[in-house]
Amino acid sequence: MAKKSTKSPLPLPLLAVIAAILIIIVVFLSMKPGEKQAVCGDDACDGAETCSSCPQDCGACVPVCGDGACGSGETEASCPQDCAPVFVGPPIELPETVICNFSTNAEAHARASAENRLDYCNCIDSESLKESCKRSVADSTAFTTAMYTFDVRLCDNITNPYAKESCTSIILDAVDQLIQEDPLYFIYLYANTQNYDEAIPLLEDLLAEDPDNYGALIGLAILYSDKSWAELGSGEYTDKAMNAITRALEVNPNSAVGYRIQAQVYKARGEVDKAIESYNRSLQIDPDFIDAYVGRAHAYRMMGAYLLALDDLNKAKELDPDRERIDIYLQLCVLLSGEDDRAEEALDNCEIVVSSPSPVFTAEKSDAHLEMAYLYMRAGKYVEAMDNLEASLTYQPENANTHTQLAELYNRQRNFTLAQESAEEAISLDPQKTKAYVELSYALYGQGKFQDAIAKAMKGLELADSDPGLLGPQKEAIKQDLYYILATVYRDMGDSANEAKYKGLGDAIVL
Repeated sequence: MAKKSTKSPLPLPLLAVIAAILIIIVVFLSMKPGEKQAVCGDDACDGAETCSSCPQDCGACVPVCGDGACGSGETEASCPQDCAPVFVGPPIELPETVICNFSTNAEAHARASAENRLDYCNCIDSESLKESCKRSVADSTAFTTAMYTFDVRLCDNITNPYAKESCTSIILDAVDQLIQEDPLYFIYLYANTQNYDEAIPLLEDLLAEDPDNYGALIGLAILYSDKSWAELGSGEYTDKAMNAITRALEVNPNSAVGYRIQAQVYKARGEVDKAIESYNRSLQIDPDFIDAYVGRAHAYRMMGAYLLALDDLNKAKELDPDRERIDIYLQLCVLLSGEDDRAEEALDNCEIVVSSPSPVFTAEKSDAHLEMAYLYMRAGKYVEAMDNLEASLTYQPENANTHTQLAELYNRQRNFTLAQESAEEAISLDPQKTKAYVELSYALYGQGKFQDAIAKAMKGLELADSDPGLLGPQKEAIKQDLYYILATVYRDMGDSANEAKYKGLGDAIVL
């Protein structure tokens, strides 16, 4: 039997008094010698008191232009850095994601490296270890992707000098061997990574030896049509693409693949109706041809026929039970991300793309991370958005769309200097990128550079209708953004006539 204590318990009031005394002792012991205890309301601004923690003693905080808050006395004209409106769509809701379930920094680092997940690195509580983790993941992604795609350009993105040298050496040796053993496979690998300047001459050499080489003709049609998007859907590459696919269909007039490529060339020309006719012809030959459904879905999206596009993608999905065709899920992600109530479904489809174990789908994974960043940005989850933009760049460092979206993210965070740098990088990579001019114009406006902002907005309007990267309805939305930016700039310049003019042009656009 336990021995009963002979001590009497202290009464509760006395315990409370003792606790209060102990707290006071701790406070005084923590103060430096001679330091007076700060008491808010004693008419003395001292100790740790500030204008924000104790305005009674320290007075109201004076707004500082550039602190990210539009304070009293600041206006859009006097401080656009803090008060300029950020043109964003309505916020969307996304579920909370819990990824930091690691017991140690080492475990987070190991999982990040094993799965090429940059976001896992953010679970590390040491800034130096976090940055080391991100460099390691980026290097690993570049090295692995380069090995599978034979794209030596990716080696340049590796920061470890020994790994960079090894990557370059291995790929150059492998390329020499592959060109000899299987040139068409090598060419298609280069096409998949948009390395057109290397692939096109190889195919032209094959055709010089054999003018009726069907595979080479199909390959050239694909490469020329893809490259023509950068030529605004016209010019020599579109013509060469059409010549190549016409010759290929003469060699094999009953080719579902041929008509699918012909449709792709028509899309590059902006002839969407003809593209759909060619896709229909392809599906008449092969009703289960996934590529034709995916391509026709994109053509419907160009027309703004989103329900028809969704029908084609769902049909393609039925034909892909093992989820091997990640281009289906990328298009579903892009299509559904425009619908606020289906944002979570869009995110799930992009997860299928980025989680694919295949290392060769660099463009698709880059675009999927880009779309996820867009969704997270709209949900106000800027950390997750940045994680995905960084991941996008590990697959395609020269993706102009990613740099454009980085500019948008920086604009939303009112970091107008970085927004300007990112937008200018996007334009250097793709001078026709209208959306980059939207972000650049706004970034310049945010810095009070009104004339420069006007010039860039005007350049964006000049490019909008001919930008091959914009689907039909997107062109009008982009132009509306540019008109409203111009109206805002002119308003702050006191030019009411131009303000009314451009606001009217923006209001006249019905989306």
